Amino acid sequence: MLNQSLIISKKYNNKTFESWIKLELNGYYSSNNELKENTILPEYRTVVGQYYDIYGRQLYIDDPKLTFIREERLRNSVLELEKLVNKDEILSISNPDHLSIIKENLGVEVSELKFSSANISGILQAIRTKLSDWLFDMDKEKGNGNMEKNPIIKKTINHWDKEMEKNIWLEIESQYGRSKRVVGKRINFIRETFRREIIFRDIAQSYYLANIGFSKPALILAGSVIEELLRNYIIYKGFTASGKTFNSYIKTCEDNNLLKMPLHGLNDSNRHFRNLVHMEKEQSKRHTISKTTAIGAVTSIFTLVNDFE
Repeated sequence: MLNQSLIISKKYNNKTFESWIKLELNGYYSSNNELKENTILPEYRTVVGQYYDIYGRQLYIDDPKLTFIREERLRNSVLELEKLVNKDEILSISNPDHLSIIKENLGVEVSELKFSSANISGILQAIRTKLSDWLFDMDKEKGNGNMEKNPIIKKTINHWDKEMEKNIWLEIESQYGRSKRVVGKRINFIRETFRREIIFRDIAQSYYLANIGFSKPALILAGSVIEELLRNYIIYKGFTASGKTFNSYIKTCEDNNLLKMPLHGLNDSNRHFRNLVHMEKEQSKRHTISKTTAIGAVTSIFTLVNDFE
């Protein structure tokens, strides 16, 4: 998919998109000419694990200021990541900088960070999502509007297990009384087939992530769904938001009485979901998103959808 998308990026002369594809294809290594001094290793490449010493003893980190050490962003190419995820085993990595921080602050020596290969699945899915979103936005910017017919896009969508999504939607219907079909009717103001598929996928994934305890990514994904729904609903109703932010969309809905639900019910964590992408915002356990908060954010999606007319 990335190789085919590279051709599209060249066709549209999108240098930023082309550079990102080459970084994903060849890895975020110093040997890659696309890696510049200001290149930031994406957060979606983060894995979380536990540190062990050379004797196999686990290090428990309780200090909230040091929990970031258990996170590591992988530089591997997509091909390397796909090989790792197929191993279905515990993987390990050693970051000299992090090992030094642990020794200086905790006075102990560890040798490696171990993590499950399941972490890699999340990275690959994030890459597919970013790729599909980028292609869609680029196509929309060019005014083509035919992206859902593009075979590359179809292949990207299909990588998210359709059978799994179907089962998740059955769970959603059981818990919220809202089937995929009902939600689809409520958001009929969104016409693009591809965009609807993305929304259905992201709702299912946010529900899934929230219920297995991946609270932060669930909240971020749920917030992005709500933002996109509000943005499209405002356009559909013939209004113009004062800005392109979550809060501006909420204010526009409140000022024009577009929704019945009390929008202040969208809690602060949900309203500021974009800020949660940055790890420095999590300064203590108080800032850590709980499972309850994440599930509440997902519930807000269905409360909002039920309000659309």
